[in-house]
Parts: sequence; structure tokens; C-alpha cells
Amino acid sequence: MPKFKLILCVVLFFWSLVPGPCRALSLSKGSLVQAEDRTLLELPRAYQDSKFQFFPIPYFETDPGAGETYGLMPTFLWYDPDDHLITIAVAAFTYNPKVTGAGGLGGIFLYPSDKEYFEIFVAASQNFAREYYTRYINETWAEGRLDVDAELQYMQDPFERFFGFGPGTPESNESNFVSHLWFWKGRVAYEILPKFDVQLEEKWLRMNLNPRAITSLNNTATFFAGNNEVVSSNQWTNRLSLIWDTRDSRQFPKQGHYVETFGLFVPPSFDSNPFYSGYGFIGKEIFTLGERFTTVLRLTADQLFGDTVPFYMQTSLGGENDLRSFVERRFTGRGRVLFDVEERILVKSFTIMKAKFDLSLDPFFAVGQVFNQWGQVALDNLQPVGGLGFRALVPPAVVGRVDFAVGTEGINVYTTLNYPF
Repeated sequence: MPKFKLILCVVLFFWSLVPGPCRALSLSKGSLVQAEDRTLLELPRAYQDSKFQFFPIPYFETDPGAGETYGLMPTFLWYDPDDHLITIAVAAFTYNPKVTGAGGLGGIFLYPSDKEYFEIFVAASQNFAREYYTRYINETWAEGRLDVDAELQYMQDPFERFFGFGPGTPESNESNFVSHLWFWKGRVAYEILPKFDVQLEEKWLRMNLNPRAITSLNNTATFFAGNNEVVSSNQWTNRLSLIWDTRDSRQFPKQGHYVETFGLFVPPSFDSNPFYSGYGFIGKEIFTLGERFTTVLRLTADQLFGDTVPFYMQTSLGGENDLRSFVERRFTGRGRVLFDVEERILVKSFTIMKAKFDLSLDPFFAVGQVFNQWGQVALDNLQPVGGLGFRALVPPAVVGRVDFAVGTEGINVYTTLNYPF
């Protein structure tokens, strides 16, 4: 998920946690409701009776790799007559004292229903950082049996980290590089049987490895000089998946199963990178007790094969979704195993100036490791992580979250959007 998405959760949490806005809160009897099944082309008609709100939001971001960013973010929200959020428009002026300096961003996020949405975003900073991103998702084609997802992105990130390969890489190996990433992804899923899909994902990625921006850290290209997997690369990946999905909602699931098995094939292309392949498994179990307590379990296992696999394409752990107490890509290897459990506890349903959202408190635990060969999987190599998340859920498709996580290398805090799994 692109890093820009954390800006939206700032809106949600500011109005739920800051003392001034809290005085405007009123307890709502209902919980989240589903948006009507309008299409993106029908969205202009929804604006005729829409409700408009404007918030001049103080901007604050914290990320273990990037440090803290401050600013001011004017935010515009539109709701339909049934109080469903249909559009978010944001702009911000930001400052990061660590590397990037002054900057700005802007974005428009359209949510005509919980099955179709469109996002476009741009951001630039005084030093290094750039991001241009757009995405369109539609789950309604062929009477709901065909899902399409298209994503296009360019990003220049000065906070990238790399520590080496394998489960035992020390913190002293921490290195920094500036990535220039061009990315396109297209995904098509078709329901061949009830709740059973076949999915094809095509992705092109070009990653240029540039010198470090954080001079206090090792320079990645220099520190790992001579390793033919720590280089710039062009990749065209082909991923074919079989998916069994009985979840009652993709955005806010309360019960059901999700099982995905996939094969990955990367042929030589562009700069003639060697062929490599892989496989993977993702399993999720979701159940709710007493309406307020939803338990989510996840098991992930995958592995790559090939003489040369660029480090940027290898499996990793760390970041906002996997082993959340570690910086992104803290552990990198040809394979990984990861087990997560998260308890999503509904605290209250609120209405802020006629806008509805749910607030939940979500403790979580995870344990996992990367490996280059299955023989490296051992108790001594497993990394445990525990923590607590604060979530704001806004229909039809927005989940804002702040996660506090503790692991063997300390405490980290992530602010972002969407559930981690």
C-alpha cells in the first residue's frame, strides 16, 4: 500500500481524539452501513443532495524509517443523503526535519460504493521525495463475478532500508538507499464457482538503486558491493492464484474464510534478468463473538527459486503490515513464514457532525521469520511482535489506524490506512 494513505487516517483520528472536536461527538445507535450500489459514472448525481464538510486538519505522520512529519492539511469531505462517505479531497503543506524538508501533497478519493472506487494522489518535497499514484477498483462487472484492479505509480523514496539476507541480519548492517520506483499492476479475478475465484495479476516494476540520503547510515550499494542481487532491476511478474473467499465483507469482515494459493513466474525481460519463480499460501479465518469481538487469524508462507532474485523482489518482513515493530524490509530472504492474530474490539459508534464512524481497539500478536532455505526455520530465528491498534472505520471503504508494536528491537508506531490483513 502506498505511503500516502496514512494522511486520511489523520483526519479520522484528529476528530475523534482531540478534546475540542470530542465535544461534538454523539453516540450512534447503529454501526457501519453499506453504501448503495451506485457506479462511478452515477456519482455526480449523488453530489446534488450531498453534505459537505471542511476541516483544517493539523498534519502529523510518524514512521520508523522516515521519522516525524508535520504540517497543515485542509480536508474536504462529501457524504450522500444516507451519510455514506463518497469523496475526500485533501491538500497539505508538510515539513520533515530529517531529510526531505518542506513539501506538499494533494489527492482525490472517490467512493461511489463499497465495490468501486478511484484514487489519485501527488506529492513532492524539497529534497528527494516524490510520489504520483492512481488506482481504480471495480468488483461489479459480469454481475459481480469479475473483479478488476488497475494501479499506476511513480515513487522516489529516500527512507529505504536494507539489512542483508536471512533471518539473523544484525542491526549494524542497516543501510540506506534512495529508490526510484516505476510500477504498474493489473489484476483480474473471475468467480468460476460460488466463492471460488481464479485470479491473474500482471505487474511491471522498475527499481533504480540510488545513493543514500541518510548519511549516518551505510550506503546500500557500497555496503553490499559485489552482490549481484543488490542492484537496480526491471521485472515483469506473472502471478496466477486460486482463491476461496467466504468473507461477508472485504472491507469490514466479521466472519468467513480466505484461502489463496499462487504461483509466480518471472521470465527474462528488459535487461535480461534471469528467470525465477515461486509459490505461496495465504490463509485467513475470521469469526465474531458477541457482535463486538472479531478475531482474525492469518497464516502466510511463500518461497522463491532462482539463481538471482533482486533483493527488492524477495520476500520480507517488517513495516506497517508484517511484524509491525520493525522498520520496513527489516528481514529479507527467499522465503518467509508468518502467523498473525488480531482481536478487533468495537468500542463505540460515533457521529461527528452527522458523519458516522466506528472506533475499535485491536490488540495483536505476530510471530514469523524469513529464510533462504527451509532448514533455517527454527525457534531461535522466530521474531515475536505484540501490540495495540486504534482504528476508525468509515463506510464504505476507509479504515484509519494507529498501531503501537513491541518487538525484540524496541517499540515502533505506524499510522496508515486499511487493515494490515
